[in-house]
Amino acid sequence: IESQMTDGPMLPAVVEVVAVCERKDFQGFLDTLAYGSEGHPNNVRYAAIAGLGKLKTRESITTLSKLLARPEAPATRQEVMNALSRMNTQDALQPLQRVFLNAQSDGTARRMALEALAGSRLGTTWLLDQHSKKALPADLVAEAGRILRGSPHQDLRNKALLAFPIASKMNVAKLPAPSELAKKLGNPEHGK
Repeated sequence: IESQMTDGPMLPAVVEVVAVCERKDFQGFLDTLAYGSEGHPNNVRYAAIAGLGKLKTRESITTLSKLLARPEAPATRQEVMNALSRMNTQDALQPLQRVFLNAQSDGTARRMALEALAGSRLGTTWLLDQHSKKALPADLVAEAGRILRGSPHQDLRNKALLAFPIASKMNVAKLPAPSELAKKLGNPEHGK
């Protein structure tokens, strides 16, 4: 591993090996790449961010939290949020919860945090709990409902369906019969 820890086409693979093998002794190596201080391309940086998420150490959470607090490109912020979400621990979800609840954060960052939280079982449970306490930000309640109703966790999806009922659908019984609709003429000017 150490012989390949230089620039080159093998660097993303080396980062992946470090993460998969949970080589915590290479934490500093991943930190440096994740911060982008060496000027590596985004694929290397993103691999390091994902690798930190796979290590699931307190140091990884600290590094990812610091990255989340920095002004970063949306794609990088999304990678950081996904890495924290994949850890699926309470400590890892706290930075996401802070972004989500912070009314001063921009709307895009808050929606990304919402999606990242909903991507884990613990995050989904936390969001449902916040909704039951009426503590979800009002501007994100509808979006939270839409996302949580599609949860991959069946039991939590069922809870979300009850907590965030789908708006009433059109009553088909009130529509005219198809034969009556076919007789009507459209108005192209009105359609514009």
